[in-house]
Amino acid sequence: MTRAQRRKRRTFTASKPPPHGREEQTHRSLFGYLLHISLAHHWWTRFSHLPISRRKLRAEFIAALPTDKPVILMVSHDSGYGTERHVGELAEFYRSDVRSLLLTVKHDGSTLLSFLEPRRDIAIKFDPSSEIEELIAHLRDCKIERLHIHHPLRSEHFLQRLVTELGCPFDFTIHDYYVLSPQPHLTGDDDRFVGEDLFAAEAELLRHSFIREPVASLQGWQKAHEWLVLEADRVIAPSEDVARRYKTYLPQARVIVTPHLDLPIPHGPFTPRLLTAEGTLRVALLGRLAPHKGYHVVLETAKLARSRQLPLEFILIGFSDEDRSLDEALVEAGVSVSEKYRDSELPTLLETSQPHVVWFAAQCPETYSYTLTTSLRSNLCLVVPSLGAFPERVAGRPWTWVQRWDCNEEDWIKLFLSIREQLLATGPGHEIAASDFYRREYLVCREKRGSSD
Repeated sequence: MTRAQRRKRRTFTASKPPPHGREEQTHRSLFGYLLHISLAHHWWTRFSHLPISRRKLRAEFIAALPTDKPVILMVSHDSGYGTERHVGELAEFYRSDVRSLLLTVKHDGSTLLSFLEPRRDIAIKFDPSSEIEELIAHLRDCKIERLHIHHPLRSEHFLQRLVTELGCPFDFTIHDYYVLSPQPHLTGDDDRFVGEDLFAAEAELLRHSFIREPVASLQGWQKAHEWLVLEADRVIAPSEDVARRYKTYLPQARVIVTPHLDLPIPHGPFTPRLLTAEGTLRVALLGRLAPHKGYHVVLETAKLARSRQLPLEFILIGFSDEDRSLDEALVEAGVSVSEKYRDSELPTLLETSQPHVVWFAAQCPETYSYTLTTSLRSNLCLVVPSLGAFPERVAGRPWTWVQRWDCNEEDWIKLFLSIREQLLATGPGHEIAASDFYRREYLVCREKRGSSD
């Protein structure tokens, strides 16, 4: 007998029953033995066609699942950023109620099934192009009760079949515009928003598609992906803006609009960081400053400020993109560039870098923005574009400016110089009147006068 055969026999052969005639043998032990035989037969017939290591891994995966909690399967890509953070937050928030699994679609088209919880490092890789039946069979063994699709990128060739054959209800969260366009940011040749009429910009959107395969038409693309919205048990959008844009093209969609799990920020009054007459206005940008996030706008604005020797300083807390040459161009323009950070580190980085303003220069309709959430919790001035979720999320907040998203560097310079003037502390005792002056300060002088009479 070979070593592999011995391992196979040792792993999947039922143990012998206790000897007959012993008084301690009870009906319960007999039942347990028969149940053991039954389970062993079940797993053997289920996995016997697989290599031993594969069978063992799948059995270990099933054994690690709880028997007292429902199981939810999350589906997403492996590109990280806001989508990955939201998936992790959902799993953490509901950990006491459900067990969450994650099916990640990798860049090479393979998938990785894993647990969304710490200390569970079991994961199984499947190739859906040749192992879709095995993947579906394994998910059935996991007793999935609901799916939550966060992004279909690179899963188009198998995802609908998987959902249909599992027969589970599914939710779909809108994280970008991938259902409406293969260019999920809706940006064109100049890395800027193509406008509300997507069909008028069809050629640009298809030219900048996120997938390798050619896309014949925007209409065909939307038709192939609309099932995610129309067949979902619930469609969840993090902002009114993205829900409205989806309903423009899929008017029959029923969308639940709710922010992500980070709590809504009450826009209370605060005193911003002030400047002296000689002070320089420090403008911070956060996270990954990719082209669709405003890289070119920031670069040109910084160049102009430096050439004119204006009292403006730009700080990138993060990085521009995977291409380091983009960071180098920013540094040449006078922008201070740090490096990639963990989300939990951002509040501390904002505190230590001491900016006066946080600038969101996005050139596409953002659907949410976690970095905006962090900034809303700070006592910093904010500048946001008049596009995407930004205007609705900052509505009513003091010391916040909503600027036309498509203005040029001259306009941005004028705005920042204007903000600098408003933040100047021109002398002893001088105070800046906050945006809620009438609610908090208008009648104070009357109260003071009445008390002195």
